[in-house]
Amino acid sequence: MNTEEKIPVAQTIAVMCVFSLTMTLGSITPVMAKIYEAYSNIPTAIVTYVSSIASIVSILSSMFVGMLAGKKLGFKPTIFVLVVIFIAGGCVPAFIQGFPALLISRGVFGLAMGGLSVLGNPLVTVYYPENKRAGILGNSVFAAFGGAMILQYAGAFLADIQWYYAFLTHALAVIPLILILVFLPKTETAQDASFVKQKLFVPPKAVSVSIVFAAAWLFVTPLLFMSSVLAGTISKSSVTAATVTMFYSLGSLAGGLIFGKLYALAKNKCIGISLLLVAAGMFGAAISGNIALLCACMLIAGVGYCTALPAIMMIIGIVTLKPSVAFATALLMVFMNVASFLESGWIGLIEHITGDPVYMPIFVGAALMVLLGVSQFLINPFPRNIER
Repeated sequence: MNTEEKIPVAQTIAVMCVFSLTMTLGSITPVMAKIYEAYSNIPTAIVTYVSSIASIVSILSSMFVGMLAGKKLGFKPTIFVLVVIFIAGGCVPAFIQGFPALLISRGVFGLAMGGLSVLGNPLVTVYYPENKRAGILGNSVFAAFGGAMILQYAGAFLADIQWYYAFLTHALAVIPLILILVFLPKTETAQDASFVKQKLFVPPKAVSVSIVFAAAWLFVTPLLFMSSVLAGTISKSSVTAATVTMFYSLGSLAGGLIFGKLYALAKNKCIGISLLLVAAGMFGAAISGNIALLCACMLIAGVGYCTALPAIMMIIGIVTLKPSVAFATALLMVFMNVASFLESGWIGLIEHITGDPVYMPIFVGAALMVLLGVSQFLINPFPRNIER
């Protein structure tokens, strides 16, 4: 694509609509307490699968879609099918409340989520030249977290009427679906043909930055798990705890918006700066003595993490040939899901060694985040021939 070619606004809106659905796995998290109550006759450990089964299934679908999207499956028809499954699987529990049906529907929803999560980055690679991608990927993080927040708040509102009404929020995906159908361009046939001929290959640099980001996720997650506990040591209000968590989300939104500017200023040092920001936010949160400081530190951590995310996606899109970008993105999602799976064991290990399950996992994660950030200054994660 000609780097001077003007990018249609409608096309960018359609691409952002895809991203807006990619982080909605946690859309029912705010209503899990009501779900536990509704299925009080079932062991709590089993009910938690309502939340986790979608994550597990998404690993399989992300790999499948990542291998075929752009090669044997066109981007636009694949997205259409996945969003329809997203709506159907997401809304079923609003009409059928049996627990087996609930688990199956969440599994079906996970299929859609896994596929959608790997399609945003290849769309950016296909439709935008390198000098436009930083801004687009930054905006994509804003769209992704914005979409997640809308579904969470809408779900929480509806759950106050009936717990199962929360699942109706997935029907909101009809709006981005229509915009995608109308505005997302179809890739050229010749390009698709060349895609099919090329073998899947993920460069070592793409794998290494994915592992770095998955490690960063492992280190920061104790802060997210324990944020309500930290808030509870200062205030017993559940509203206060929710507000503290919200500030991380607000930081994530802000991080997406400022990534383009950060990359323009820092170039190959932007990932190191981002990870050090996360570490600063984690240290500050762990030692904060009041809600205002805790909220500010959560905001800083969110900004740092979500300026690193589009940088990682950008590197994957630059170093990977277009036919393999979806598969490379799928590997990133797999590594992050593995990190999520290891999180409980990671916190448990630190608790076993230190005797503290709250503060020490945050301190240890922050210290390791500093090392990770410094390493990105010493080892340039960006390709040397990147367009400046």
